[in-house]
Amino acid sequence: MAPGGALHLKGPRVLEVSLGTGYLMTEYANRFEVHGLDLNAKLNAIGRANLQRAGVRAILCRGTVEALPYRIDSFDCVRMEDDSLGFASPAFDGGR
Repeated sequence: MAPGGALHLKGPRVLEVSLGTGYLMTEYANRFEVHGLDLNAKLNAIGRANLQRAGVRAILCRGTVEALPYRIDSFDCVRMEDDSLGFASPAFDGGR
């Protein structure tokens, strides 16, 4: 299997939901046009810094899967490895 479990990804446009610190994204983002979505603003900032440090380009935004800021046909593949923050919850404020 490819590093980060990226063997199954098809591009050219990939969306990763709940990217967290961006670690897995650093394994495949240079092969695709990658967008990342996470509800937690602090994790988005950490992910952005980690991607920059790794020399990887990706477009990151804050949001939820219930209200994607993209058209439904925007991506060839969607990746969600382990979600804990991609779904809005009244008990979680998303890092605000």
